[in-house]
Amino acid sequence: MKLADRYRFGVVAITKSDLVCRDADLFAAIGSHSPAAVNITITAADDCVAKRIEPHAASSADRFRAIEKLSAKNILCGVILLPVLPFITDTTENISAIVSRATEAGAAFVYAEKKFRRVAS
Repeated sequence: MKLADRYRFGVVAITKSDLVCRDADLFAAIGSHSPAAVNITITAADDCVAKRIEPHAASSADRFRAIEKLSAKNILCGVILLPVLPFITDTTENISAIVSRATEAGAAFVYAEKKFRRVAS
């Protein structure tokens, strides 16, 4: 990313980790001359559900806090709501909670996609 900054390239990071906050100053520096954004994947609003789906990833709460920290430094942040899992994370309650918490945290957008394959008969 230091090279992207030096040569005035933009960057977009997509991550499940709150460790992206370590590079907040670098994202802000890049954002001063080129597009810079951080997109954080959040699958479930509830940390217990998220832990069962992604046992080794940062908690959803940590990810929302990362969005707050980055947004506070005027870094464009979004939520990638993927995967949407049938009967697990496709509920109105889960999706509404993620959108609400993303808005509260300062996310500029939430991107979601729902793809279900039909089973051949």
